[in-house]
Parts: sequence; structure tokens; C-alpha cells
Amino acid sequence: MEEIPKREEHEEERGGDQIQDQEESSRRNQWEEEMYWTHFQFTHFCISLPSAFLHSLEIPAKFSVNSKHKLPESVTMTGPGGANWMVGLTTGPNDAVMFGPGWREFALDNSLRANDLLVFKYDGGSRFDVLIIDGRSSCEKAAPYFAGRSVVAGAPLAADDRSRAVIKRRRLGSDYDHVESSSKPTEVAKEEERKRKSAMRKARLAETEGGFIAVMKASHICRKYYLSLPLTWMKRHLGVEAPEQAVILRTEDGGKWPVKFRMRSDCCRGGLSTGWRQFAFDNNLRLFDVCLFQIAGDVVAGPDAVVSLDVKIFRCDG
Repeated sequence: MEEIPKREEHEEERGGDQIQDQEESSRRNQWEEEMYWTHFQFTHFCISLPSAFLHSLEIPAKFSVNSKHKLPESVTMTGPGGANWMVGLTTGPNDAVMFGPGWREFALDNSLRANDLLVFKYDGGSRFDVLIIDGRSSCEKAAPYFAGRSVVAGAPLAADDRSRAVIKRRRLGSDYDHVESSSKPTEVAKEEERKRKSAMRKARLAETEGGFIAVMKASHICRKYYLSLPLTWMKRHLGVEAPEQAVILRTEDGGKWPVKFRMRSDCCRGGLSTGWRQFAFDNNLRLFDVCLFQIAGDVVAGPDAVVSLDVKIFRCDG
């Protein structure tokens, strides 16, 4: 009869030891996490590319939460061959941090495909080194080592050519610098320019009285998420009395987005703000896309009125 209490006492001690071990293990894990994210200069994460990766790419939440205070508005992304691309960081749905403007160029230049595995090494400042694994063979891709430079078949590459890419800066929009390879083939640049002009030409042909055209800049689709409207159009259709105006943006597929038009205090400038970011994300707007805005029905401006605008999007990539 005396054996039972002893056995129960032993089991309680063992259970207490297990709880203590778990608590100690939890404290150690927390300490390790804190040390890694606060004291290590280089941190890593990997992403298996989803099917819709070309125009933006979401950064893992754990990395962005722990590194958000370090991340600048744009970063340098260095490919396996040493070429550099400037890529903007944007905020997506649910406050997710995403690679935005410039990411498309990086993806195309490095021949990325869905299911490729990308390993990112962050230097704690503004640079990401990227290792690219082929999703089909599980081996490192060869093409990214030659991205950003012209190669003549059969010609040997000098060491400097393998490790360095010459980059040039050009202005995109009003407040964003984009860096691209200076060795980008002239034919490709001409084709991109042709597509942009084609998108603008199509928009102008579809434009009717009471409409206006906006070419997407970086300030429209990242960072500010603000679309300025033409002053003459605002005065004619919205007036300048009310500081705010409810607007509904409608697309050809039947989608509707409520946004806010706000007039600046000087009554000389105004644009779409609240709600515009969601419209831009949902419609996958990119740099140089052309949006045609047309008044839908009679406009009755005022604090309780709602203005509807039909929006047609002409893609710069055809």
C-alpha cells in the first residue's frame, strides 16, 4: 500500500522536470532568435517562386517583421554573376513587404520561372545577394551568371566580366531611381519603348471628351500610392469647394473600388489617395502602364455625392 504514493511522487517529479526542460528550451530558443536577428550582420531567407511572381514578390513575414526597421525604400539586388538591379520595396495587402518596381527587370534578365528557388542573403543595409536554383533540376541555374552583359558565343569571359556589371541610372517617375544594366541589348530597349508608345496611342484613340490619361509612375504604384489628377479636369468635373470627394473606380470586368479624392489646401492640386493603393494592387498596375479615366454618367459633385469613373488599362508590355 505504501508503494503507490511513492510512484505518484516520482511521476510528479518527472513531470515537473519535463516542464522545466521545456521552459528552459523555450527561453533558449528566444535568446537564439534575438541574437540572430539583432547581432548577426548577414541573414538569409529563401522563396520558391509562385506562378504569379513576375511583377512583385512578397518577402517572408518573419524576415520583414524582424528587419523592417533596417530596410530602406529601395535595395540593390546582386545576381550570381555580379550584375546589380535596383529594386523598390513596397507594402502590399496585409502590410506585407514586397519587392516591387525593378523586380520585373530582375526576374526577366535572370530567366526566372515558377518554382525556381531563390536564396537571399541580406547584408543588414541595402543589398541582397541572390542565389538561383532551377526548380526543375534542383541545380543552380547557369543563365543568371551571364545576366546583364552581352556574350559572344565561344568568346572567353574575363574575370572582371564575371564579377562586375556596369550599371547606369535613369529616372523613372518623379521620385524613384531605377538602375539597369548598361549592356541591355539595344533591340530590347527599342522594343520596350515601342510597347510604351503603343499603349499610349491606344489610350488616346479610346479617349473621349471628359476623360484623362495617366501614365503610371513609381509614386503612383509604390511608396506614396497617390495619383494626381489634371487641374483643369478637376475644376471642370469636381470643383474645388469640397476638400474630399467619394469616387468609385470601375473596370471593364465589372470590378468596383471606392477611393477618396482629396483637394490640397491651396486648391491647386488634388488626387486619389485612400483606396487607390488597393486598386493598383488588385489590377496589377506596373510602371508605364497607361490608365484611361472616363466619367461614367452625370457628375454631381458635393460632400454626399459619389463620382464614378470607368478605368481602362493599357499595358506597357502589350
